Parts: sequence; structure tokens; C-alpha cells
Amino acid sequence: MLRLTSISMAAILLGGVASAAQFQLGGFNGLNNSYIAASNGGSLPVGFAQKGYQNYLFLNAQNSGVLPTPGSLPFTSTGGLPPKDQLADPSNVSFNMIGNSTYGLGNLSVNDWQATGGTGSSIQVGVNRQYVTSAYTMLNNEFGGLGAIDTSVAFYFGASAGATTGLTEVLVNLTNNNGTAGNGQIRSVFNCVSGVVVPGCSTGTLAPSSTLSALINGTTTDTVTVTTNNIYSFAYTSLALGSGTGNVQLDDQGFDFSHLYQDGTLNSSQYLVNMVITELGSGSSTATTPSQTALSAITVFTAPEPTTILLFLSGLGVIGFKRFRRQ
Repeated sequence: MLRLTSISMAAILLGGVASAAQFQLGGFNGLNNSYIAASNGGSLPVGFAQKGYQNYLFLNAQNSGVLPTPGSLPFTSTGGLPPKDQLADPSNVSFNMIGNSTYGLGNLSVNDWQATGGTGSSIQVGVNRQYVTSAYTMLNNEFGGLGAIDTSVAFYFGASAGATTGLTEVLVNLTNNNGTAGNGQIRSVFNCVSGVVVPGCSTGTLAPSSTLSALINGTTTDTVTVTTNNIYSFAYTSLALGSGTGNVQLDDQGFDFSHLYQDGTLNSSQYLVNMVITELGSGSSTATTPSQTALSAITVFTAPEPTTILLFLSGLGVIGFKRFRRQ
């Protein structure tokens, strides 16, 4: 019969407390209009607009008349009104998709925020979480150049939630996949195989892990590790642009801040106040429209509060002392 001592049980509990918690930004409804407006001083950003997967990002992709609907997506329904979907990557990072999503041709689908204003367009997303160890974005590109740097992600850390002064900026530029395997941190939503070719489409895969330069407050350089995962792929046989075969794909990027804490660039008491995603590119050489970065969702991971860890360590010490006295 399996027996757990007081010491082993406490260790299990401590391990549970010490594990990171994940928070989907925007909560149940994801990055909807209300959340983004609140993150931008009460108004919606200029240069980024809510768009839909089917009618915009996927360019009406179909497979012999079948649309990429929730039935063919690896979404887990979480119920509620309006219908709500959650998407998880292979490493069990969960994303709350925009709550007013609909699907299909002719529907006013709202699934992501796309850059519509060209170079310099940006969207700010409030976080206001303390002890953030990593952040995950669902980002793809449309019409961007192969191997180009079309997207930047900036993280702003401060002494308190909602801080506007004394912020530490951590700026990371993402490189588009160049059409080869294991390259880049972001790629086109299209993998074109035959027939019509979407400008900027990529047949390559992303680098599973990259150590990227991070510009701190615009002056010094540090490093951030960025991991990637493919979350979703749908094979198509036609697009709004014409007949062709390939896949539409959605990916995520994980930004690990551990090195920044270790070398003192960040301190453990700081809050991740907000994030800013900026469109840098002007489009691929064959595109008639500018590069369009597309943001679907963001999830952040936080470490447990130091007081929580100390509380459990104190409890562990008391249990150990009592066990010692009984022997």
C-alpha cells in the first residue's frame, strides 16, 4: 500500500504552489473591443483593426467547399454567451479567443487584430501582472517579406500596476520565416503548395527556440529566449485569389524573461504593465498591400508570490520539526 509521509505530502503541496500560473489576457472574452479600448486609454488603436479569420486573414480559404469552422479547429468550447473558444498549443499554453467570434463566409467574423495602417501601426495590450516569468503571443503575418523583420513586441515593466513612469522597456524584433525549415519566429498564415500564390507565403517551419537580442530602454542590449509552436493548420483547395492548394496556419511565440531577472535587468517585484505589438514592414516584393501583422490572443505566466512560498516553507519546517521530535 502506498504511504505518504508528512514530509512528502508537504513537498507535493509546495511543488504545486511553486508551479507557474497562466492568465489569458482579456479573461473569458479574450482581446475583445472593450479590453483593447481599456488598454488604450478608452479608445481603439489607430492602425490595427478587428478582423476575421475566414473573410480576411484566411482569404476565404476552403477545401472543396468546406470552411475552416470550429468543427475542424482544435478549439475546446468553454460555453457561455456569446459562444466562447479556447485554443491550446502542444505545450499546454491556453489562449482565450475573442469572445464575439463567428465563422463562415458572409459572417461578421471577429477573431484577431490586424495591422491596417502600414509601417509604424501599433496596438497596446494591458497586462498589469506581477512576477511575470514569460508571455505567449498568437502572432502571424500576411503579405510580409520572407526573412524580413516586420513585427516587434515591446514589454513594459514598472513598479506598480498601471504605472506610466519609470518603466523598463524590453523590445524584441521577430524575423519572418524565410521559406526554409527551422527559421524565424513568425510566419505567413499561408503555406502555399501549388496554384495561386499569396504574396509572402512561406513553406518553411519556425525555429523551435531562438535566443534573440532584446533592446532595453532603447540603449543597452540583453537577450530573451523565444520558443514557437504551430497551433492550427487547415488544408485548402481554393482562396479568394483563385484555385490553389496549401495550408492556413496559426502559431504562437513564447518569450522567456528568466535571463533578464538573473542579470538584474528586471527585478522580481516589478509588474508587466503592458505590451505593444508594432507593424514594421511595408510588405513583400510581390504584395500590393502592406505587411499585416495579426494578433489573436496573449497569455502570460506568473511565478507564485514570495510570501506564498515562504508560508509553505515555514509549514514544511514545522512539519519536519514535529516529525523530528517524535523520533
